[in-house]
Amino acid sequence: MSDQTLPTFAKAGWNEMADAVPGIIGKTIAHVVVKKRLDRPVGQVFLVFTDGTYYEFYSTGDNITGTSAIDVGDIDDVRRYGGEECIVMQASAPVTPGGGAPRVRDLRGDPR
Repeated sequence: MSDQTLPTFAKAGWNEMADAVPGIIGKTIAHVVVKKRLDRPVGQVFLVFTDGTYYEFYSTGDNITGTSAIDVGDIDDVRRYGGEECIVMQASAPVTPGGGAPRVRDLRGDPR
């Protein structure tokens, strides 16, 4: 999809995401962390991969975009980035393969 075929609201972060998003393909997601903040960025979704990297989608208002690169870090780094008090939900894969459904925790009001 070219930049010309995107709706106006999606063009803001398209070029930045286009460099990083292909690198997500084939990675295994170990955790998903959702943060909501009063300042910018307003909303964040982190995909934390099993290889010690993560990717961030974020919103500064009405639009959702993504960062320009996959970052090095684990679940603890993601939880600390921007403050744990901002976490509203965390889902984690089972520790062992075939270990059941992912654990999902609603953390609104309780970052622990």
